[in-house]
Amino acid sequence: MQPDYFKQMRWIYWIIFVFLVLFASTTVLVAPMFVGVLEWTASEIETFKTIIILLALAGIPAAFILHSKKVKRISSTLPFHDQIRQYKAGFFIKIITIEALAVLTLIGYLVTFQNTFLYMFALLFVAYLLTIPISSKISEELEPPQIDEQEESE
Repeated sequence: MQPDYFKQMRWIYWIIFVFLVLFASTTVLVAPMFVGVLEWTASEIETFKTIIILLALAGIPAAFILHSKKVKRISSTLPFHDQIRQYKAGFFIKIITIEALAVLTLIGYLVTFQNTFLYMFALLFVAYLLTIPISSKISEELEPPQIDEQEESE
């Protein structure tokens, strides 16, 4: 029986997924109770909203690019379990970056009660869903592309 190299990644992924869903649900239910707790001016809210939007829009591609660079640096001569270990580091950086930004947008919604933060959370949640750890996809990423010998001779 071959060991399941991807079990830890799947567990962590789904634990974070459940946390995000529960935190989002709780935030949407509790946010109306927090309206008016912080006295922010309209310009302060707009500044905060702009910062969160910029962080989210820069953080999503940054997470994917950092992960991609980390995967490209993995040597194909390493044993598969060492390749997986290095892949996990990049994968965890990617999902934690997206998760942290998602939590930040939910906190923004909680303190301002503005729907823009929910839209940004939805965007980050979709990005998180795109990172689901599928064994075949990970193996494909780790294997170098095979070049046909016929194409080389042409």
